[in-house]
Amino acid sequence: MQYRFAFALSVLFAMSSVSCEQQVSPEQHLKAGAQLQEQRHLEEAIAEYDEAIRLDPWLDVAYTQRGLAYADLGRFQRAIQDFNVAITLSPQGAEGFFMRGSVRYSLGEYQLALDDLSEAIRLNPTDARVYGARGAVYSILGHHQTPVEDFDEAYNSGALRRAVRDYDQAILLNPQDGDIYARRAENLTSLGRDTEAARDITRAAQLGLDPVVLGSSIDRLKKQRPQVYR
Repeated sequence: MQYRFAFALSVLFAMSSVSCEQQVSPEQHLKAGAQLQEQRHLEEAIAEYDEAIRLDPWLDVAYTQRGLAYADLGRFQRAIQDFNVAITLSPQGAEGFFMRGSVRYSLGEYQLALDDLSEAIRLNPTDARVYGARGAVYSILGHHQTPVEDFDEAYNSGALRRAVRDYDQAILLNPQDGDIYARRAENLTSLGRDTEAARDITRAAQLGLDPVVLGSSIDRLKKQRPQVYR
């Protein structure tokens, strides 16, 4: 009897050890999801984030990453729901505001996007991505969403100048991003600052952007800007 009892205990102990070894932590699911997301296996990544959240509902980064995966799938409202939770769990984290602002930009919710991106900058003023994103919103508000006949009002709003200032800061933080030089060049062109724009186009081309495409964009903007800037 004593032998059978000892044997049963040893079996239970072995089963418990196997169970512990097989248990995957929330962080491991999070890491697996990030790897799948990087490989563009988005649905599989979401499943990993689901499991991470099931095991640890307070893991704010899992909501942020899952929201990003939903955004990459074009499921923007579902992404915003996850970013909302991430912000609630970590209100001092800039990433949730940055991601939500970026999705709101994609949805055309520009004022809400500005609010989120400005808060992300307040929380982390050293992230070049956020300045670039907010500059893009200001650029949209400055001219891309404004009819040609209303350009003067758009210029008076100062949105394009705010865009340039954000691109200035983005370049200061990340001077190797050719896209930011190209965006700043577009806004400088719209403001009639052609010499500065030309320098940015040259730098963007040096960083790998197509100078023909850049030149075409600049020519289009020159034709669209108000007479006073031509």
